Amino acid sequence: MNWVGVTVLGHAPKIKAEVISMLVRDLSAMFVLPCEVSNMRVVREGWVLRRDSGDGTSVWYTFSPKTARLLKQEIVYGIFDTLRIVYKSYTPAGWPRELTMSRAARLYWIEITFVD
Repeated sequence: MNWVGVTVLGHAPKIKAEVISMLVRDLSAMFVLPCEVSNMRVVREGWVLRRDSGDGTSVWYTFSPKTARLLKQEIVYGIFDTLRIVYKSYTPAGWPRELTMSRAARLYWIEITFVD
C-alpha cells in the first residue's frame, strides 16, 4: 500500500494519506472472492452469498443465474457505510472489463474500464 500512497501523494500533495489508504482498500475489495459457497441462496436477482468478516463487515455477493459471473458486491462497513461494486461487463476470458464502485458515506463514485 505504501507505493501507491507515495506515488499519488508525490504528485498531488493535497491528498491526505488516509484518503489514499481508503481508496486502495476499497479497490482491493473487488479481488476478494468467497472461499465457500455452501450458504448461497436463490433470490430474484440471482444467487446471493453472504460472508461475515472478523472485523464486523458483511460482504454480499450476487451472481448471475445464467452465467454464474459476479454481478455485484456490497460490503457493509457500518450502518450508513456500504461499498457497492457493480460488474457491468466481462472479457471473453472471464475477467471484469468494466465496473463501477460507489461509497456514499465517503462521497465517491468511480467507473473503471480495463483495456487489453
